[in-house]
Amino acid sequence: MGKHRRLSALGKKAAQSLEDLYGRQSLRRLLRAWHDPARLCAHPLARGRLVTQRLTAHHEETATAVRAVVRDFIERLRPASTVPSPLDRRWRAYLTLTEHYLEGKPLAEIARELSVQPVSCRRALQQALDALGTQLQEAEARAITSVAASTTSNSGQANWPINTAPVVSGPFIGRQRLLEQAESLLASGCRRLALYGLPGSGKSTALARVVRSPFAQAQFADGVLWAYLGAQPDLATILGDWGLALGLSQHDLGRLNTAQRAQTLRHLLDARHMLFAFNDVWQCEHIAPLLIGNEHCAYVLATSNAEVALVFADAHATLRVEELTLEESLQVLNALAPGLEADWREAMEEIAQACGGLPLALSLIGHYLRRESHAGQPRRIQAAFARLRERRARLSLQPALSEPSGLAPGARSLGETIALSVSLLSARERRGLASLCIFLPKPVTFDEEAALAVLRATVGDQAELKVLDRLVDASLIECRGTAYSIHPVIVDWHVAATSPRTEVIRDAARKAFLEHAVQRLRSPELCPLPPAEWNVALTAVQAAIEARAPQAAAHFAILLFDCLDRRGLRPLAERLLEIAEAGLPNDDSAQRHHLGILRGRVLLWHGELRAAIRHLDQVVADIRERATHLLPTALLALAHAHLQAGDARQALDACDQALALDEINRSPDQRLAALATRVSALGHLACYDEAEAAIQQTLSLARDLQRPVTETIVLIYMGALCWQRGRRAEAVRYLQAGLDLARRIDFRDRVLYASTALGIIAAEGGDDETAERYYRDALPLARQLNSLPNIVLLEYALGLLETQRQRFESARQHLSEALGLAEQHGFAWFSASAHVALGEYHLAQNALTDAEDAFTRGLELADQRGYADVAALGRFGLARVRAAHGDTIGACDLAESSLKELRARAHYRADEVAHWIDALPPTTPAQLEGLG
Repeated sequence: MGKHRRLSALGKKAAQSLEDLYGRQSLRRLLRAWHDPARLCAHPLARGRLVTQRLTAHHEETATAVRAVVRDFIERLRPASTVPSPLDRRWRAYLTLTEHYLEGKPLAEIARELSVQPVSCRRALQQALDALGTQLQEAEARAITSVAASTTSNSGQANWPINTAPVVSGPFIGRQRLLEQAESLLASGCRRLALYGLPGSGKSTALARVVRSPFAQAQFADGVLWAYLGAQPDLATILGDWGLALGLSQHDLGRLNTAQRAQTLRHLLDARHMLFAFNDVWQCEHIAPLLIGNEHCAYVLATSNAEVALVFADAHATLRVEELTLEESLQVLNALAPGLEADWREAMEEIAQACGGLPLALSLIGHYLRRESHAGQPRRIQAAFARLRERRARLSLQPALSEPSGLAPGARSLGETIALSVSLLSARERRGLASLCIFLPKPVTFDEEAALAVLRATVGDQAELKVLDRLVDASLIECRGTAYSIHPVIVDWHVAATSPRTEVIRDAARKAFLEHAVQRLRSPELCPLPPAEWNVALTAVQAAIEARAPQAAAHFAILLFDCLDRRGLRPLAERLLEIAEAGLPNDDSAQRHHLGILRGRVLLWHGELRAAIRHLDQVVADIRERATHLLPTALLALAHAHLQAGDARQALDACDQALALDEINRSPDQRLAALATRVSALGHLACYDEAEAAIQQTLSLARDLQRPVTETIVLIYMGALCWQRGRRAEAVRYLQAGLDLARRIDFRDRVLYASTALGIIAAEGGDDETAERYYRDALPLARQLNSLPNIVLLEYALGLLETQRQRFESARQHLSEALGLAEQHGFAWFSASAHVALGEYHLAQNALTDAEDAFTRGLELADQRGYADVAALGRFGLARVRAAHGDTIGACDLAESSLKELRARAHYRADEVAHWIDALPPTTPAQLEGLG
């Protein structure tokens, strides 16, 4: 009997609530919000039984479900005749309602169309609203009665499943593991679970997915109650919405204060198995009145505040919502803006990296790209990507419509979302965040020592530790063990929002950090630098550039130039050098001379070989008079310039001059560098025996001194030498060892060279698949580094591979590109080799005149520069052209000359030339007699 009385009471309350809900005034509010999803979702009907059933059945967004339910009942007002007629009085109510509210027409205009007075339209509209309300009220009452009188559970409680959580749509990528972890914790009896992470990291979506999962529906059979709190939650409204969903009337709720509403709902829930979801929780105190469940219930919250998550959740029941990987980020963008990846892959990757894996940013950008690319206009797509490269544009993107899913009220841009989190910090904490934004963003990290050095200068009062911890708890700074990091979007927001006041704070932070870094970074000899030191070095370089501090820029340019070069950060090194050169006094100091050496290296990067040589000749002359301790460094830079220009003899001479200096004997590292450069010069001159002996000596010294950079260089030199001498297996072994070591120390230029060399060896061995794999690895690195010699080598290698595959058009393009770049920048060895390769290409197509021209040009260049092996291959090419013309004697003479040179150097192609000579027709009387 008690149960029946309880059901009867619920029915009476529900009836009163329905009268309020479907009255004329309520329906007017609903229909006026027809085109505003946020207001539509806020209407009480959105939480009614009819809409809830629709959401469960169709998994739509809330606004879509509300429109579908109401539209269905509006159509029931439609007269039976199939053709609408404005003159038929039966159509007047239906047409007035639909045209006024759904199409937005004024009543006066509708009256003119119906040929009636406006008062008649108003009367028809009231009749339509009353009829619509009656139908909705009756249907809602039937739905409530059906649920209340449904089968009971084993415990004897009414089985009344409710789910007020929003239905989320769109891609759910990279979150499956998080969902599984949450379900596992809830299945094991966890009653308090917390999701936390950065603003915009997708916590709300993850929370909605958790509570709407099939697992949650099975585990909590009586349903889910959802609440959005925010910075200033309206607890009375939240409890009122829950009461309406549970069948209470507005009349009953209106008489109860917040505490009384919580108590009433606690009794109403009785022994039900329910899941409570709290979204965007800022303080634990906010949710205390909402914890109204019994021992069968559980609670899940989402928050940006790690401290809230830890205080609220059970032990081991806090789950961090991580950012997405680059691959996952691209999947999100491709799902939201399909069709762009094929032609705009690099731009998509660039934007995805700028988002730092933040789902809110990716979602806003994905929707924006879809709108801009729907017609496939390249101009418009290009303009969209150009806009997205600007941080202010990314931060200010707004959702196309107000948020319809109920995750959060209203529409917020990414910048507004971050600003809301920052607004809750104290003034001191905001200064601390501004200070830490001088650090490079994630994945670069910084340690506590560096962070505190900055905070001491900006927050003062010995509060640096407290401020740092508070920023970590607010999820604005991430901490993993001893490594801290700051998300790229947080840095973007802070830079975009910088004011004169915050710029003063950032200047103080940079100054303090540069002082810290100068004391901390003493020597770059350790390679690779430990991650903490490398990150300090990177931040110091960035701070010196942003502060335009010439003394610091000069210090770090000299100290870190090689490290930046090895890691492919040449633009950063060049910018550092420019600031140092512009700000330092133009005197004869050793620092100024050292910068002059670095300027010569930058000229080499840009392929300005002759300018680099002239510049370094002058630097060497100045140093001989004023700063002799820098002479070995200057001579080695000059040797490198000569090597790139193909002047191997001048490079060898510069190395020998450096090795003869007393200064170099006092520096094992400089001696080692000179020996390694000398090895390269000997290789270019095809002095293979001498080069191999020098390599063994240099390799032994590098290992004794534990200098992995030089060891990498020499291992790769040895591999190239073994390849030239036909020792293929040995070459692969050395090159692979050099490649592995280069990857370990992040020496990207040598990674590129070794990968290309291994590809060439694989191609010559007939293993095209392996060669292609090496080249695929090398291509993106070549684009990233823009290392001109390596780009030329890669184009040359691809041309050889395509010639071998008889893909002649592709081969011509690659070889022509290699030759064009080599000649444009004065890479003589590459020019000679590319001409010979083009000769092989033309010969393969029987274009004898073009082949002869290419071989002749390659031979002339090689003879001029002393490249004996390249010259020998040019002669062998001309020999085959002569033979094709029928000049067997001339062909034999050229081939014999080539063979002699190649045999003297044990070159790997010597046997090929010998076999070709043996296959020639007899040309001398002795040969003819022997044949007879």
